[in-house]
Amino acid sequence: TATCTHSNGNPGTRAYSLGVNSSTALAIVTTALPTGTVGITYGPYPLDATGGTAPYAWSDPESQLPKGLTLSLNGLVYGVPEVDGVGINTVTFRVTDAVAATNDKGIDIIINNRDSLSISAPTNLPQSWQIGVAMEEHEWTASGGTGPYTFACANVPNGMLFDEVGTLSGTP
Repeated sequence: TATCTHSNGNPGTRAYSLGVNSSTALAIVTTALPTGTVGITYGPYPLDATGGTAPYAWSDPESQLPKGLTLSLNGLVYGVPEVDGVGINTVTFRVTDAVAATNDKGIDIIINNRDSLSISAPTNLPQSWQIGVAMEEHEWTASGGTGPYTFACANVPNGMLFDEVGTLSGTP
């Protein structure tokens, strides 16, 4: 209530209502998103914001998401990355709150290419073995693709074992 007095001595009183907004400024607090790989499901990974007035709506105003990824209105990044998205993609995300306040932030999304699977045989593998004599173990290795790797071999000679970690051993 405010009271004013006129110079002639007549007071006037009026009640006022004053609202205090205790909300903080709208801000995107996500600092990073996980690395993705071409052809492998990505997410969903949430974006987070604070302040402003909920609910929030999310967008990619510059259409910078890597090819194959999608941003939902509620801030989830998901999809299956495509080859065209390989590299470091700086995406400007925008959050808009219920009273149309906005905040933008650039966040990197790294998409790696899916390497081709390569299998290497041991370099010291003998051309032949002596029957009844134990041989030393020989290990195959794999690289590329997505591990862990499991090995299998058909037509292993009797007495020999080729296990799922890529080791050949035994007595032929």
